[in-house]
Amino acid sequence: MLINRNSWLLWAGAGVATVLALVLFSLPKLVAGPPDLVLPDLEGQSHPLSEYIGKGKWTLVNVWGPRCPPCQEELPELVRFHDEHKDSDATVLGIALDYPSFGKPDAEEVAAFAEDYLVGYPLLLGDADKIEAFGAGPLPGMPTTFAYTPEGELVAVQTGMITAKIIEDFIRGYSQNK
Repeated sequence: MLINRNSWLLWAGAGVATVLALVLFSLPKLVAGPPDLVLPDLEGQSHPLSEYIGKGKWTLVNVWGPRCPPCQEELPELVRFHDEHKDSDATVLGIALDYPSFGKPDAEEVAAFAEDYLVGYPLLLGDADKIEAFGAGPLPGMPTTFAYTPEGELVAVQTGMITAKIIEDFIRGYSQNK
């Protein structure tokens, strides 16, 4: 379970007794509102992140890459989470990077991957330098998920795989402790 602000969680879990050390930490208030970053979508159209963040729903910004094995493994969880919450309280936004370079990915490769995995949430293209503009420092690895409140406040970052249950538990706990 993810816990409230300024706390650390070491999550171990999943699969054939494999222990994954994933650190989720809640952040102090780093940004007053959604970041002013503009990134292209798969068709090359530019979108400011403020188009998605701070619109009255939780927004999970997931930084991933189509050739990143942990990203491939967590993607069905994010698709499920988005599909179950998009019409009510939360949404997912994917930002694809090349793996392992953390550079800008090939849009056709990302589109083919997204089609194979039935990704129904918006996908943008970025690179590690753009991700640093979120205000959470250098990108420590992939996948990385940024959690924004419905008001657009960045409240948590997790590097490593995440599940729908972890996200749901975090949102519920954060809302109860607010």
